[in-house]
Amino acid sequence: MMFNKKSAMTYIELVMVIAVIGTVAAVALPTLKRHSQKTEFAALAKKAYMDIEDAMDNATLTEGPMSNWDFSSNTTFCSKYLAPNLTLAKNNCAANNSVSTRSLMTMTVAECNGSLCHVHVDVNGQQAPNLVGKDNFEFQVNRVDNGGLNKAETVQPASHGGADLLRRNGWKYTDKLWRCVWTSGNTNKCGL
Repeated sequence: MMFNKKSAMTYIELVMVIAVIGTVAAVALPTLKRHSQKTEFAALAKKAYMDIEDAMDNATLTEGPMSNWDFSSNTTFCSKYLAPNLTLAKNNCAANNSVSTRSLMTMTVAECNGSLCHVHVDVNGQQAPNLVGKDNFEFQVNRVDNGGLNKAETVQPASHGGADLLRRNGWKYTDKLWRCVWTSGNTNKCGL
């Protein structure tokens, strides 16, 4: 009688396979994490934009046309138009002109100049990386037409800081846009 010889993996072969799988995973995981973070931050930036638009639409229903609103004070804009029209976890309008939404975004009314207000949004609260164009974005709410630069009674991503480029790219990061470093005074040198 003949016995069929069966082959099996040796312990050394098994260790080698596990080592190869571990090496591939170690190389691939940072890339996958970065892609996941880019996708998540882009989606959150779009959500922030839509949340601010919805809040301004709701404020228009209760406060009348935006052209009649008071855009002279950050605190007034935050407490009268922004905070009452968002789903909030915390309202800090009186202390620092900011709100925290239930989706953990922090929105801060940074500057109102009579015709528009800038709203800075950290889409993941105070978590890292806290970089402009990555998880920090700026939007502007325009009360009146500013000499053709802004449309009257609109919410727009600011032309600096990445939000506008991200919107124009369908709320998706390109590798070039993700690598872009935004600093104060650097207005739109990144491109798509």
